[in-house]
Amino acid sequence: MTITTFRKLEVKNFLSFDYTRDEEIKVDGFIYLTDDQEIPTEPDYIQNYLHIFKNDGFGHKEEKPKKYYLYVDRGEYQSDQVIDLENILFDWADGEYHQGTYKIEEINQ
Repeated sequence: MTITTFRKLEVKNFLSFDYTRDEEIKVDGFIYLTDDQEIPTEPDYIQNYLHIFKNDGFGHKEEKPKKYYLYVDRGEYQSDQVIDLENILFDWADGEYHQGTYKIEEINQ
């Protein structure tokens, strides 16, 4: 059995395109790197990686926004626990980024 390792990196001030305002904005969150992906040395577009956003007012608005959010496959998800969104993200990524079994290792930059 092959286990795919993803390296989880917390990022700040990465770029994202806000289609509602037709402009680039800066966001915080987590990116998940495969073995063949280099650790970014400067902010990049967060969408260039598997990612989860920290909710700082960007994204879905509701009365009581959750701490983290994820857009994947035209779905929008929010949770106060990042692991809930990681499960959704990596279920979606099965077959393209990993083959059913994976682990996540946190790294610091």
